[in-house]
Amino acid sequence: MSNSNSDIANTWNLESESYRFDDFKKPDFAANFFFLTKLLGDVKNKKILEVGSGSGLSSAYLAIKGANVSLLDISHKSLNFSKKYFSSMNLVGRFYLQDAFKMNFSPESFDYVWNAGVIEHFSDKDKIQMIKKMWKLVKPGGKLLITAPNSKDFP
Repeated sequence: MSNSNSDIANTWNLESESYRFDDFKKPDFAANFFFLTKLLGDVKNKKILEVGSGSGLSSAYLAIKGANVSLLDISHKSLNFSKKYFSSMNLVGRFYLQDAFKMNFSPESFDYVWNAGVIEHFSDKDKIQMIKKMWKLVKPGGKLLITAPNSKDFP
């Protein structure tokens, strides 16, 4: 990895200070939820891992839909926000403070593994490594979903 883990964690610890519980009402999140539902289909009782979970709002949406969600982030502040958000919504989630390049899960542990707005921050070599690590966690017949913002997504 080209950036140090502490630099990445520090960046996202700072970013987490801007997270708000009401963000899920914003149009970006509504659009995200629409496409997550369209791409993943019925998530009820599916084991889902979000790699680089940030605020956790999207995983919370999936939990509301009946998914068994796990959130992984390198930022302890992001995970703490997610825990508080899940608690405020009476949702269950599993939270892991881990590096996406050193995930500690058994192979084929999840029906769906995904991330959004994460992979574009890394070199091509690191992107390939992350995709391979994520793919190893997907059960046969499961899905790997990776999204990245585009130039029209100003927030």
